Amino acid sequence: METRFGKDAIVAFYTSADLQKNLQVQSMAYSTDNGRTFTKYWANPVLAPFDGLKNFRDPKVFWYAPKKAYYMIVSADKEMRFYRSHNLIDWTYLSAFGKGYGAQPNQFECPDFFPLMVNGKQKWVMIVNINPGCMFGRDLR
Repeated sequence: METRFGKDAIVAFYTSADLQKNLQVQSMAYSTDNGRTFTKYWANPVLAPFDGLKNFRDPKVFWYAPKKAYYMIVSADKEMRFYRSHNLIDWTYLSAFGKGYGAQPNQFECPDFFPLMVNGKQKWVMIVNINPGCMFGRDLR
């Protein structure tokens, strides 16, 4: 998929800190030399929490061909939030999942979201990690 950074560009998303607002935001960098060097996007951040939430991290971005759009899932404290973009820069909030579920009051983080074939049908799998971990076993620290 060609992006505004070039046909063979590698685009990376990462969490950075907005020190003035004391919160986490999503930023982007791109490489045009096969990943040897990256340039930070000049208008970072590309996504900030709409409600001033401080724990907003761990972006997972993927292309969804049927909708011809990029999707991002982000850890937003005790839930996961979904966003959509057609250009990797302008993101629209879609929905959230998880508030009130799982081992509370732990932070949700490091999401993954991917399709999986089950009995010939495509299902979507969401992986949600929690912090602190090892809630149902021994903490190995």
